[in-house]
Amino acid sequence: MTNRTRRFPVRVENEFARRHGQLVAGSGGEVLDLDDPDARAILLEAMADADVAARFDAIVSVGQLIRFPDLAAAIRGIERLLRPEGCALIVETIDPPNLLAAIATSAWSRTRSVRGFHLGRDVAAVVRSGGFLIDTIERFSIPTRIYPLRHAVSIRAIVRKPQNVPHLDVDETRNDNSQSRPTEATK
Repeated sequence: MTNRTRRFPVRVENEFARRHGQLVAGSGGEVLDLDDPDARAILLEAMADADVAARFDAIVSVGQLIRFPDLAAAIRGIERLLRPEGCALIVETIDPPNLLAAIATSAWSRTRSVRGFHLGRDVAAVVRSGGFLIDTIERFSIPTRIYPLRHAVSIRAIVRKPQNVPHLDVDETRNDNSQSRPTEATK
C-alpha cells in the first residue's frame, strides 16, 4: 500500500483510507494504484496515447479522479491500461444532481478544502459511457461539514469483452496459385 498523504478533511480521509486498504488488499494480479504519483503519470500517458499497452489486471482510484479536469479522458485511459476483463475500483466524491447541490458546490469551490478539485461530476455515468460494465455500485455519505465531500460512490467496473469482429470475406480475386476445379454445378 502506498503512503497516503492527507489532502481531505479528517473524516473524509479516514473513510477513503479505509476503503483504499480494502480495495488494494482485495485486488489480484498487476495493480496500478493511483494514490502513487508515478501511477497517475502512467494514467496521464494513457490518456494521451490510444496505443498504450493494456498491462494491468486492476486499477484502484480512491479520491484521485477528482484531480483530473477531463473525467471521460481519465476513464478512457484507465480502460486502455486494463487487460480484457480487468477491473477498475473507483471511490470518488459526487454531488447529488440538483440546483441546491450546484449552488453549494459553487460556494465551496473557493475554499481551501476543495480548491483545485473537479467536483459535481456523475462518475457512474461516465464509467458506464466508456468500455466498462459496472459490476457493483455503492452510494454512501461521509459525515463532514464540507458539503461537496459528503456524498461519494464506490464503483467496481469490469472492462467489457471485445466485440467479435465480423469475419471479412476474403478477396476472391487474389492470386493464391490454387487450381479451380469444375464442380457438378459448374459443368
